[in-house]
Amino acid sequence: MKTMKRLFQVMFAGGLIGAILAAWFSPDLIDWYSASPVNQSISCTPSIQWAIAAYRKATLAGVAVGMVVAMLLYFAFSKSPKSAASLPGTEIK
Repeated sequence: MKTMKRLFQVMFAGGLIGAILAAWFSPDLIDWYSASPVNQSISCTPSIQWAIAAYRKATLAGVAVGMVVAMLLYFAFSKSPKSAASLPGTEIK
């Protein structure tokens, strides 16, 4: 059972790293692909660059918030360690 748990942890970590890398690098590729090869009087390139930058910030903020929420839930629902009063050598005399 520990092997399966470790496998899912590694898969989740790999997926998270892949999502972060895709969120970071894919906007540049989209910007490059959508750029017009010739100068036109009307260009959407600045608005596309702004939208992609906003997308990148929103995605990375979502990853960060998700990690913080997951960490808080982990600490809230994990088994709490023994209190200091119940540890050996901490008896009140």
